This record gives sequence, C-alpha cells and structure tokens, in this order.
Amino acid sequence: QLEKKLIEILGDDIGKQANYYIAENWISYENPEDKVNFYDFKNQNLKTSLTISSLFDADIYRKACNWIYENKSYFGDSILDIGCDNGIMTCFLARLFPDAQIIAIDRSANAIKVASEFAKKMDVKNISFICSDIKNLKLNQKFETVFSMRTMNENDSKYTEYPYFQDIEVQG
Repeated sequence: QLEKKLIEILGDDIGKQANYYIAENWISYENPEDKVNFYDFKNQNLKTSLTISSLFDADIYRKACNWIYENKSYFGDSILDIGCDNGIMTCFLARLFPDAQIIAIDRSANAIKVASEFAKKMDVKNISFICSDIKNLKLNQKFETVFSMRTMNENDSKYTEYPYFQDIEVQG
C-alpha cells in the first residue's frame, strides 16, 4: 500500500524509486551507502520529502512531538538538532520554543535545502541550518539541549569508522 500511495502522489517513477529505497534497501541494511543516497533522493524537493516522511514516519513524528510537548521543561534556550533531515522536527521545536536559538545540521545538502525551504514556509526564523557531518562541526558554542531523532540506526558502528558520540560530554 505504501508504494501505491507514493505512486499516486509522486508519480510512477519517483514513487517506485522511493518504495525501492524504503522497502527493498532501507530495511535490509545491506548497503549503508544506500541510506545516504536515499536521503539525497528523498530531499530532492520539498513535496517529495514531505510526502515520503508523512507516509513513512508520521507515527514517529506524532509520538516525538507529543513527548516533547509534554516534557518542554527539559529543553533549553539553545538547541542543536543533529540530523535534521527535512526540518519537520526542527520547525516543530522552533514553533514550540520561539525564544530558543536552534542550530540544525545534516550531512545531506539536499536535506538542508529542503529544511530551509520548509522553515520559510512555516515562517520560523530562529533556526540556522548547516550542512555538516557532526564529526566535522566546529562551533564555539555550548547547547542546553542536543536533539537527535533517528540518527543512531543510520550511524551504527559496523558501518562507520568512528563512533559519532565518543567525545560528547553530558551534563545535568
């Protein structure tokens, strides 16, 4: 049914390719490079990105947003969003915390482009988007909150040469 809905909304070629990435490759973990290719494909434009995200991840987004809303006191005024993808969660954070300053990073240039476009459509102005891998990010700033959703499974150590979070110090 996912493929049928993808084809209905995005057309035959894009819908079938999206289904291939999701159903055939994503879950199999056989080729980790396909995950990078998937994000570049998914974020080729805002419509494709939001369609795939809404069909594939709607329940995860809903649960995460509900949890964040119910636990607002855990979030500070400076937020780092690691792996922001198309900016859905980043924009939710920006709307929920309008006085917060948010830096959102993703290693996909297409994701940053789409997230910036989405933030503009959502009329949020308290986000700075940066195309970077976390290992290369050089910020002279401390964050009260570090947010990351669905990045651990994509950065499993069996597919990477370094542990992403080995030097992160957690306080509080």
